[in-house]
Amino acid sequence: MPFCSCGGNTFIPRVSVDFPGLNIKLRTESGPASVQPDEVETILQKVQRDIEDYEAEISRLKCLEQEKKHLEKYATHLQSLLSPARKVPDEILQHIFDDSCDTNSFRVVNLDAMVPADTSRALRSAPAMVISSVCARWRRIALSMPIIWSRISVHWLMNLGDDYNEEEHAKVFFPLSNFLDRSQMCPITVNFEIDGSAHPFLPSKLLHPFLQQLFAQMVRCHSLSFESIDYFIRDFLDSDFPGDEDITFPVLSRLCLHLDQDLDVLSRKLDYSQLSHLEFWPHNQDEIVTPPPLHNHH
Repeated sequence: MPFCSCGGNTFIPRVSVDFPGLNIKLRTESGPASVQPDEVETILQKVQRDIEDYEAEISRLKCLEQEKKHLEKYATHLQSLLSPARKVPDEILQHIFDDSCDTNSFRVVNLDAMVPADTSRALRSAPAMVISSVCARWRRIALSMPIIWSRISVHWLMNLGDDYNEEEHAKVFFPLSNFLDRSQMCPITVNFEIDGSAHPFLPSKLLHPFLQQLFAQMVRCHSLSFESIDYFIRDFLDSDFPGDEDITFPVLSRLCLHLDQDLDVLSRKLDYSQLSHLEFWPHNQDEIVTPPPLHNHH
């Protein structure tokens, strides 16, 4: 449907613009008898009518430009009907999406250190989010696949201080929370790394709300990797937040963490016999790692 009615022919100007002749009159004619008001007034009226006609013509051309853009957009949408990708069955796309979304990585930095999103980096770091933003069909398929949202890697570089603003942080962590929600009840993979200078606790000593949400989902975590120089996983499991006492790892099968400080806490939350992969690294590079026996310390 057109935006407007743009009919009509291009008008013919009433006045022939003659700047040289006008300039001669301005330089040579003066005095009481030099001005012929009726003649000048008639020309001015014609000029004003020409100006109005030009404005109408410009408006008509703008209208045509809008109709042209509208038609180009329609042609683009029509062309998409011929896309070979439309012939690919949903089942094939699901396999492709699954292979493409190995890990969704997030770097958590202070608000003043955030930079505008880079599309190419977003494709590499959070492919599930990018895939779901391509078109309505891809979004429908992506949202029907909890598994592509369930693989999360969090590199925490944020240093929480007295300037903590809950509302601003809620905006920043909305994508991360979205991943947890969209993974539904699918077993999750969590790689959690804390930078040496980072601090994930609020001034009140409480754990950051997103980390509370993340650790509350450990009941469905089947692969967990925790890496930090200054913190141990017990700092988070023993922190005070709603539901922390109920944190368990009933489906955990793959575990990678520091050796000495974390095992005692995990032994109260985890049956080591359920693990199919267990990996340790020392708290410092000179330390020799000797894996402990896989039994619980009840």
